[in-house]
Amino acid sequence: MQLALLKDITVNQTKELVNGMLGIPYKHLGRDKMGLDCWGVIIYAYKKFGYQIQDWKEYEEDWSKKDKNYFMLNFYKDYYKRWQPVEIPALLDVVLFEGKNGIMNHAGIVVDINKFLHCPKMGVMLSTFHHLWLNKNPKFYRLKERIDGTKKT
Repeated sequence: MQLALLKDITVNQTKELVNGMLGIPYKHLGRDKMGLDCWGVIIYAYKKFGYQIQDWKEYEEDWSKKDKNYFMLNFYKDYYKRWQPVEIPALLDVVLFEGKNGIMNHAGIVVDINKFLHCPKMGVMLSTFHHLWLNKNPKFYRLKERIDGTKKT
């Protein structure tokens, strides 16, 4: 996998972010160091770099197993204004994964050429884009403010 280069976030800044987040426990709807869920990882990481990401609190734990598609309902509300799909991800781009039922049910952020940070039930961890994750049809998205240089806080 290739990695696109953007000027707003450096490799060293990304390493510091990862080191500071690894091991934070899983907490449904968690949004701070006391606990995060997968969308909480996105919000927390982007906040560290001065970006405000939309949040939603209207979803239940294990929602994708109940055929509810909260990423489509919530992420895409803000999608056309703030997110751009990309083929080649850059540091801190969002990656969404599909579950067995075809519903996007997990999120993470790209932190290296072949690695992403996410928060399954075991807590915040670093994973590689190996066959297990690549079989989940990953889609990459870039916050448009990162491209045009504006920050909406």
